[in-house]
Parts: sequence; C-alpha cells; structure tokens
Amino acid sequence: MGAIWVCPDKQTGLERVLGLIGDAPRVVFNAQKEEFSIAEARELIAEAYISADREKFLIASAIGYNASAQNALLKLLEEPPRNITIYLLAAKKSVFLPTVRSRLPIYAINAPKAPSENLIDFKRLDLAAIYEFAKASGKLERDRAKRLVQEAFEYCATLKPAKPLLKKRALEAIERGYKMIALNSTAINAILPILLLILECNESSKTSI
Repeated sequence: MGAIWVCPDKQTGLERVLGLIGDAPRVVFNAQKEEFSIAEARELIAEAYISADREKFLIASAIGYNASAQNALLKLLEEPPRNITIYLLAAKKSVFLPTVRSRLPIYAINAPKAPSENLIDFKRLDLAAIYEFAKASGKLERDRAKRLVQEAFEYCATLKPAKPLLKKRALEAIERGYKMIALNSTAINAILPILLLILECNESSKTSI
C-alpha cells in the first residue's frame, strides 16, 4: 500500500502525511531531498525488504525524482513486502514517470474545492447519509467520485479510533476505491465500503475520548 502526495509546499505535505500516520506506527525512512537519487532509492528498497512484524512507513519527499531512481522503485511499488507502506511527496505529479503514477493513487493537498463539496459530511456520517449517497451515486461524475475518495483519505488523517486496525482497513478501502474509479467502476461499488468503515471509525473514535 502507498500513495503519491502532491503539495506545492513540501513542509505542509510532509506534515499532512505524518498526521495521517499518527504516533503509533514507525516511520523508518524519511528522505527529504532536492532530488531523490538512485542512492536514496537503493536505501529505501533495502529498508523495505527488512522484515517487520508491524507496519513500517517509508517516506520520500523531494522536489525532483531522478528517472533511474524511479525505475529502480517500480518492482517495489508493484509488489511491496508485507507491512510496508510507501509515500512519495512532490510539488507536482509531473515529476513522476507515468510508470510510477500508474502504480500508486495520487492525492493533492490544498486542491481546489469541488462545487458539491458538502455531498458527504464525514464527521456526521450515519446510515441515513450513506443511504442517501447510495441513491444519488448513479449521477456522480467520475472526477467528483475521485475527489470524494480523496476527501475520505484526508478525513481519515484526523481520526484516532480506539481500534487502530479500523483506520488501516479504511485506508486500504480508500486505496481500492481510488483504483476502482480509475478503472471506471461505479461510484457505489468504490465508495460504499469506504463510508461504512469511516462510520465504524467514527464510532470507535468516540469511545477513545
């Protein structure tokens, strides 16, 4: 599992990703470079293949990514080892090769708000809201569906459920949903599992207060 994060301000992007990860998991690789080189790629790959009994996050944040370094990461991005999550941060998605972009979902930070921004209020999500979404999802345009998945991803960064595994399951559902929409799946099939898990996370977060 992993993602590409795009943010004009590198520090803001890094803070958002670290907020998404939270305090419990380990960040074992955090490269902040002007250019991500083949040397950093090899270091990241070596760390990825060190076995772990719980999730490890490998983070690379750079203005540019060397083409050779990106090519070296392709196999890892395609089939990451168990418990490995890779986040690549940059100011523009165009710095990444098409082969890299095709392997990871891409999320923008501080992206322009869509006109139907209030389609779903994740904080106040309940079964009635999910039912209303299900009825309206057939009219949801593909771009708006992708934006909704991104909003779900950003909302999950704020959650601290009593059961951390719930958050991980929600993030995995978000990644699957993004890929399904990219493959022209219906919005209801892509987004409904996300909404149900976020609802469960919300309830769990209440019990942890």
